[in-house]
Amino acid sequence: MNFVSGCWKTHLPLFVHRLFELEPRTKPVFGFGKSAPRRPSKTENVAMMRAGALVHGMRIVNMFDSALNMLGPDQEMLIDIMQRLGRRHVAYGVSPHFLPFMGRALILTLSEFLGELEWSEALENAWYEVYCELSGVMMKELFDQGRNDSLQLTPN
Repeated sequence: MNFVSGCWKTHLPLFVHRLFELEPRTKPVFGFGKSAPRRPSKTENVAMMRAGALVHGMRIVNMFDSALNMLGPDQEMLIDIMQRLGRRHVAYGVSPHFLPFMGRALILTLSEFLGELEWSEALENAWYEVYCELSGVMMKELFDQGRNDSLQLTPN
């Protein structure tokens, strides 16, 4: 799993930029307004990002590392963590609609990082499957919590 954190620590700006390209409405979650930072060059590193986006991005990295390490015997604990994460993200303004874009940004960033020699259709499918499982749990909580919040806000 060190590969994941090693990859993300150097490619986090590209991941965030790709996410903003794919779904501009994610910018406020990362602390950006309507204008996003320009696409980082290959020589730029994480230090070039706005502090809020960097902190949030590193939380995503840590979540991926933790989740991948829990696959297998700790799946019940992982599901519980993803459910709590989904409920918590409602307050941050995360929409269930954002999660597929995050998955696509993940796949694009990994494929660019690994390049043609190491990236394969099988690897892409494996990452896609894991991401769909994890985000599916979180997405259900985002939908459920959002529905509960809207029911509470509805006047009697």
